[in-house]
Amino acid sequence: MIDLHKILGSLYADKEYKEIKLLLDKHGFYIPLHHAVILLNEGLASERKVLEKGEIKSIQVGHIASLLLSGVNQTLVTISDIKEKEQYEELLSTICRAILKSFLEQTVSDKLILSYQVLVSLQDTCRFHDYDFEKLKSFIWIESDVLEMESQKHQSNVVLPKPEQYTNKIPYYKWKGTHVKREEFLSLIADVTGCKKKDINKLFSQPTTNLELKFSHSKADIILHFFSEIKGTYVSAHNAKGYYSVLTYHVLDFEKIFLENVTPKVRINRIKNNLSRYNENQQKIKEWLKTFN
Repeated sequence: MIDLHKILGSLYADKEYKEIKLLLDKHGFYIPLHHAVILLNEGLASERKVLEKGEIKSIQVGHIASLLLSGVNQTLVTISDIKEKEQYEELLSTICRAILKSFLEQTVSDKLILSYQVLVSLQDTCRFHDYDFEKLKSFIWIESDVLEMESQKHQSNVVLPKPEQYTNKIPYYKWKGTHVKREEFLSLIADVTGCKKKDINKLFSQPTTNLELKFSHSKADIILHFFSEIKGTYVSAHNAKGYYSVLTYHVLDFEKIFLENVTPKVRINRIKNNLSRYNENQQKIKEWLKTFN
């Protein structure tokens, strides 16, 4: 069964459950989340009996996703402070995606059919209420969760980059500091990422092929945090459609493990939600970089 208490506890380990609940209760967001979990759990409890007849391959949950979307957005539109509204959007997208992911991990229904009916229901709801469907998809990213689960049945977890997302030239980074500091800086990146320095050097030396770099998965948060701090000041991206697309191209599983299948902005904001860990890592990164200032 889906446990909202556990989900909130795992997402925000540095905060008390009551603190998060009070934050959600401030504008009445907890109630639609709680009701959606109840309805999804009822579906999980009865689905085997429904599916064993063999007439259908999936229970119906699209209406639950639509009810949750409507309930949340009806309150969001009443928040006049833009910064506060954006903070709640990030908070709610993280929680809603975790709820959907928990459901997908437990259901025995056909996940691709579930994904389709949820997306169609959400699209219709967005059209009815004039919500931004593309923005919603970028937040919950349900297709990615489903496809990831399906692919794990048949093949390795390694996700290779898609060359068609890039220009004809291979993307790479360039060090913006003095030449004498370059090797020391590349050594720092190697230490942070758990990657060999010779491979990091290739990332900064106009590579002619996909490097298939292996960054430490257990350090995903601090690696992404680190690259966000060195962006622009110490490092610039070239032959790329965006700063992080260099990593998406060259680092194995970067979208799945490091970005968690959302945009870099959304992922970094999620990292910031764990304030104590974020501040701790910020101090570490500041200390690492002081020699290059």
